[in-house]
Parts: sequence; C-alpha cells; structure tokens
Amino acid sequence: MVVSTDGKELVTAFCLDVARMSPMERMDMVRRGIAPIWLGRLAGAMGIAEEHLTLYLGLDRRHVVARMGQGERLEPRESEAIAATAKWIGDALLLKRSPTEPGPVGTGVDIAAQLGTWLRTPTGDLERRAPIQYLDVAEGRALVAHLWAQQHGDMSAAENMTQ
Repeated sequence: MVVSTDGKELVTAFCLDVARMSPMERMDMVRRGIAPIWLGRLAGAMGIAEEHLTLYLGLDRRHVVARMGQGERLEPRESEAIAATAKWIGDALLLKRSPTEPGPVGTGVDIAAQLGTWLRTPTGDLERRAPIQYLDVAEGRALVAHLWAQQHGDMSAAENMTQ
C-alpha cells in the first residue's frame, strides 16, 4: 500500500491528536471505537502490509474487514491496539521535532516509516525476534516501547504504548 502525501498528513494529524489527548480522552475514544480505516492508514504510513499489522496487533482481519464493510467502528479491544500505535507514533513525532524546525510537526522526518522498519528488524534484545511480534498484548507493547526508547534516546517512550 502506498500512502499519498495527503494520506501521510492525515496519519500525522491523527497520531498527533491521539498523542495530545488526555488519558481520559483516549479511553473515551477507545470505548467508542475507532474506524477500521485507521488500521490501513497506519499500516501504510509505517510501510507494513495491512494484513501483517492486523495480525501482529492481534486483530481478526475478517472481523475488521466486516466492520469496515458495514461502516461500523471497531470494538474497544481492537481500538486500543490502534490507539496505542497511533500514540506511539504521535509521541515520537513530537519528541523528534527540532525546536527550530519550521512548519508542521514531523516535517522532513518520516517517523512512522522509521518505526515500521525498526519493528520488522529482529534484535538480540528480543531473542532475535522482531519487535512487531510483541504488539498483540499491552505488556508486549510496553516492552517494545521501552526497547525503542533505549535505542533512540527517548526514555519517555516507554510509557507511550501502555497509556
């Protein structure tokens, strides 16, 4: 899936919105359910096949497709994994932006694609497994966020995928 410039701007705006929400606002969003289209948009921005991201987030692809076809939102458990991923990207965008960088947050830096590449790269820290293999449960997301933070000098990121 190729994400257009407009698509990347949509994903950036969505991720920043999620990152800037209070925990209560994020919980309300998750409880209401997220539109399934965001799964595909996040996957595209990260350079990950939608089917793979769906699998690694522990979601049932048939259920997601059915919800999309019926114009329904995802259930809270499904929405939580998507919201956590969006928050992680949004927080990374906010933290990686240079204070002197003009323009919108994340300009010139494709954090989502960097994260997508990193998630698919096996590491000795995870017994030579790729971090993406741990995103299906909150504890795994916390572990992966902590590892990302250690490797990218962003120690606040350890909290990002669990809040």
